[in-house]
Amino acid sequence: MDEEPQFVGGRRVDLRSALQSLVLPLALLALIVGGLWYWQSRGEGAPDSRYGPVELPEVRNATNDSPAPEEGRAAPDFLLEQLSGGELRLSDLQGKPVLVNFWASWCPPCREEMPAIVDQYARYKGEGFTVVSVNLQEPDSKVSTFAESFGMDFPIAIDRAGDVAETWRIGGAFAGLPSSYVIDANGVVRNVFNQPLTEELIDEALAELLPGAAQ
Repeated sequence: MDEEPQFVGGRRVDLRSALQSLVLPLALLALIVGGLWYWQSRGEGAPDSRYGPVELPEVRNATNDSPAPEEGRAAPDFLLEQLSGGELRLSDLQGKPVLVNFWASWCPPCREEMPAIVDQYARYKGEGFTVVSVNLQEPDSKVSTFAESFGMDFPIAIDRAGDVAETWRIGGAFAGLPSSYVIDANGVVRNVFNQPLTEELIDEALAELLPGAAQ
């Protein structure tokens, strides 16, 4: 049955056309709001295309193979924003042993292992050991709260797009968190841990890289 025509102020109004004219603007508004919420939930806005995996300079590749997140291979290079401001490029840290640790605040095993990482960093930083803590796609506010609660005073970078984590194949076949990689002073991966770290595991990994760790 046809709808009865409606009159407003003496003028005929087609309600179906009026409703259709509202649907498109409302749909566009919903898309915009949804998009903003999505990016805010992943970080502090859309990822900057400058950041993520970058090519490792040939002069910094101590192996004859292409970089890969595997023992005996050059660590894949990356450039990321730091929570404290500025940028961090992994290859710039060559010359000292580095622990690259991928984590997220919602990950219980990440919370479980962080005290050990903080303690071992404090123990060995005087010998040149450093930690690069890579948060996976969380807002700065969450990262900051987590870092403060554990007293993390080593470099903290944020993988806003998740590209670095993908390149590093975190979690191995199970693609989970946390994942950690011990890299020697030449930028070569020496150990891969797809499990929560302990002080003992870190000691064992550093035993051949730092004189103090063998004691």
